[in-house]
Amino acid sequence: MIHSLFFLLLFLIAGFHLFNLLLSLFIIRSD
Repeated sequence: MIHSLFFLLLFLIAGFHLFNLLLSLFIIRSD
């Protein structure tokens, strides 16, 4: 249970960072 929650949190954090990276790249490209 604890392990699955930890991996879920890690996945959410990784996805959030990936989303931020793509967003920043898109903003830089459009500017």
